[in-house]
Amino acid sequence: MDFTPTSIVAICVALPLVDLIAVGLRFWVRLRVHPNRIGVDDWLILGAFVFLLGDTADLIVGTVLGLQGRYYDGPLPPDRSAMEEKTDHVMVIIEKPLYTLMKLSVLFFFRRIFLIRRSFRIASNILIIFLIIWGFVFTIAEISFCNGQPTILWDPSSQTGLCANHRWLDLIFAITDVIGDILVIVLPYPYIRQLKVTSREKVGITSIFLLGTLSTAASVVRLVFIGQAFNAVSTSSATHSTGTPPAVWSMIEAAVGVLAACLPPLGPLLRKIPSMKEASASIFCRLKRPSKRFRERVYVESHKLQEVRSSETMVREYSRPQVPASAV
Repeated sequence: MDFTPTSIVAICVALPLVDLIAVGLRFWVRLRVHPNRIGVDDWLILGAFVFLLGDTADLIVGTVLGLQGRYYDGPLPPDRSAMEEKTDHVMVIIEKPLYTLMKLSVLFFFRRIFLIRRSFRIASNILIIFLIIWGFVFTIAEISFCNGQPTILWDPSSQTGLCANHRWLDLIFAITDVIGDILVIVLPYPYIRQLKVTSREKVGITSIFLLGTLSTAASVVRLVFIGQAFNAVSTSSATHSTGTPPAVWSMIEAAVGVLAACLPPLGPLLRKIPSMKEASASIFCRLKRPSKRFRERVYVESHKLQEVRSSETMVREYSRPQVPASAV
């Protein structure tokens, strides 16, 4: 998949704008539509959105001033190459707390619903601790990369020594990111089955929680591109454009994750919107009143139906075996 500078900038503008609307509606629902306290999950997703804005701005800078979405056959411009390394380094640092806050927000939203279950409290606490440690370790690993002197990435003459292969760190983080998404998504399903609601309501609740798979799907796509970049580096076939798809899909995963995390809390708002069937029927009734001929036909047909039903009742009554009076 080839990304051009124009398409990258368009994605960086459109997706955060959608997320801004979703986050704003989430807080509006909490305060106005379905008054409820603003919880930890709301503040966590707000923090994730702030990091998303930073990640988006960094990707735009890397596209306008760097090499993102650009393809050169000859030597690379030194200024663009240096800017590319700088923005890449900033991006891999920003995405760690971004993904962590996003997953924690979903977990704390689940805790609003299933916290009464002791087993869920234990499982969610373990997963929360795991995610905090996971995000902290990878953030420190990125900051301390190249012995805490990352300038060697864009200015090799400024430092002595070599940096380790960063692709290993990217690959391990992408794999654990997918695993973390799966753990968060599957956590509530055993407890959904225990809810004392109808099967239809269980399907509805499950479908709402399945919105988290949108982010998981994006993380899987990102993992595929990171795997391709890892193989390209291993076989010395990597080019300056190899890192563009992982960088873009990193932002897409974060944006889709923030949106998916905001959709379930918008349930009270969505329930106020009439269904398409109800809306279309209401509009039809307002625009077109049944004709007089149609109303007369309905009246005649209803009377015919009543006559048929009364006849059937009489047939059943007369078909019953008669009991002799002497037997009584």
